[in-house]
Amino acid sequence: MIEEYRNRKAPLLFLVDRPGSGKTTLSHRIQEHLEEAGLSQASCLSDLSYIGQVFSTPYHEGSPYRRTADGGFLVLDNLVYEEALQYLADQTFLVRRASDIVIIEFARKEYSNAVRNLTEKGVKPDLVVGCKGPDRLVQSCSHGW
Repeated sequence: MIEEYRNRKAPLLFLVDRPGSGKTTLSHRIQEHLEEAGLSQASCLSDLSYIGQVFSTPYHEGSPYRRTADGGFLVLDNLVYEEALQYLADQTFLVRRASDIVIIEFARKEYSNAVRNLTEKGVKPDLVVGCKGPDRLVQSCSHGW
């Protein structure tokens, strides 16, 4: 029984949708509900911490991004997204054993490729949820990617 507990893996929940769709808000609400249920070890991961590091570096010729007029950014090199997924995979392996659940959020134009990429890296979701705003769930599927 002890060995089973040591080898347990927390379920993986992927929250996917466009930037500003409510993924982080939904993640916080899930955490609150889990804490109320006595599951306080929810780990929340986002590729924004990695991508934020990339975009915090000063812009120069050859940068993997370009700033836009509205204060945002345009990714010029899709390798940034692949590196961000590797970052998420690495972080998942670090926190999974000590967690009751791992919530992973990311935004992509093409979610199925990103989910497939993470699955190939050994990070297979137990549930994938797409949301349109923090109060509206529009899609969920289990292992259907």
